[in-house]
Amino acid sequence: MKRFTALALCMLFILAAFCGCDDSDLGEDPVRTTLTENTPIIIDSDGNISDFYAMGIVNTSDKLQLKALTATYGAVSAEQAGKNLLGMAELYGFDCPISMGKTEPLVKLFKATGIADGKYGLGGVVLPTGKKKLSDKPAWEVMYEVAKESDGKLQIICMGPLTNVAMAVNTYPDFAQMVAGVTTNAGVSNLDKALQEGNDVVAIIENGEVDLLSDPDAFLTVANSGIPLRCIGDKLANRLRFTYNGQEHESELDLWLKPKSKYSDYFMQVRKHYEKEDKELESASFPSAVSLASVISDDIVGFDAFSTVSIESDSLRLTKPGEESEGTIQIAVNYKDYPTVVDNPNDQSENGLTRYSDIIWQMPAYYSKHK
Repeated sequence: MKRFTALALCMLFILAAFCGCDDSDLGEDPVRTTLTENTPIIIDSDGNISDFYAMGIVNTSDKLQLKALTATYGAVSAEQAGKNLLGMAELYGFDCPISMGKTEPLVKLFKATGIADGKYGLGGVVLPTGKKKLSDKPAWEVMYEVAKESDGKLQIICMGPLTNVAMAVNTYPDFAQMVAGVTTNAGVSNLDKALQEGNDVVAIIENGEVDLLSDPDAFLTVANSGIPLRCIGDKLANRLRFTYNGQEHESELDLWLKPKSKYSDYFMQVRKHYEKEDKELESASFPSAVSLASVISDDIVGFDAFSTVSIESDSLRLTKPGEESEGTIQIAVNYKDYPTVVDNPNDQSENGLTRYSDIIWQMPAYYSKHK
């Protein structure tokens, strides 16, 4: 109950800060970042609504260099995801290769459904693709070529299953040593309830961990490859939510997307999906934005480190690193500095959730000022 109260109060502070302030400066400058140099990234996406809004954040950072978009399956087929990525690249002005990935998992055990994102994965909206075409090279080959050119700095953000990265690991023996990190929403969200067995932690994989369940073999391949892997997990990724059923007042979702730009019509068209679907729900979240934001700013999410991982029935078995090892598998446990108990209701101290909120709230405002 205390944890819920802390979350509720934190969300009220966030909303008050953005709705009550003078928004004339909002979006004027690039988003705050802890990156100290230009960072090459690849986004691997299944082309859904969360990914659509998350990709809007890319242009708001002056440290990200988008090197490629790669399509995977998930909310929709990989083929439809490829079409959606072509449209997103055209809309946001991304000048990079867009490549098709695997259309199925390494081992097919589970099928994700895209009903939450509506027809075509974008609530029925079809984005114009202009003259952009898909690359002739498969996603894993593009990943490898970008990694070779990136001097060990490449960050890959996986917004769907990890199949394409696993293909790169399996195809190119030196790939893992050339990648600075992979960030994914796949993972577990309940380490606080996990069983402790000696040096191991055993955590149940919950039904919401779709990106892991869609291709568990790919997850294990990447996790045990030596690539630094950061796993956000379903619950943490969905914690910041926007209400969309405003009646007497504007909803948070509408307030967020309100700033006018050449993008705002598309922002609102996709947003209308929430007027048609999910009538039992009252809010929406965009988990892919958390993964991207955690690359932009490493003071958003806190992690526990592990050295190896295996899957046993419905659980992940994670082994803690030894004294001389830091562990390359990081499982998210909280938003940094986030209070589990609020002793002072008027305390608006900055924490990881407010830092993430700063980044995502600035996105539509940025386009109203710069595009």
